[in-house]
Amino acid sequence: MTISDGEEDDYYYNWNASRGLAAIASPYVGQALCRFGHATGQQCDNVDELSTCITYPGLPEMCRLVQMNHREGDSGDSGGPWFDPSTQYAVGIHSGYKNLLGAKSDLFSRIMYADEASAVIVLR
Repeated sequence: MTISDGEEDDYYYNWNASRGLAAIASPYVGQALCRFGHATGQQCDNVDELSTCITYPGLPEMCRLVQMNHREGDSGDSGGPWFDPSTQYAVGIHSGYKNLLGAKSDLFSRIMYADEASAVIVLR
C-alpha cells in the first residue's frame, strides 16, 4: 500500500509534547535512553543487552530485542518510542519486559527493523 500525502513522523516524548523524527540510530550497551509510555510517562534507563529473545504467552518467540537494565514501564506503555535524549534520535518501540530470576528489564524492538517486521517502508 502506498499513500500519496505521507504521514507525520512525529513521536511523543512527554505528555502533550511531540517532536519530528530527525533520524534513527542504533543503540549500544551502556547508552542512556528514554521511553515515553501512556501509562508511566517518560522514563530513562541504560541499555544492558543488544539482542535478547522472549516468548510472551500465546505469541511466537521474538528475538533481536534490546534489553534495558531495569523495568520502568507498565501495562499500556507498549508501542511507545525509545529515543536518545541527547540527540532526539529514535531508536526503538517499547514491546514489554523480561523477568529473569526476579530481575525485570524493559524490552524494545529497534526502529531500524520496523519496515522488515511490518512490511512497511519508512521513507525519510
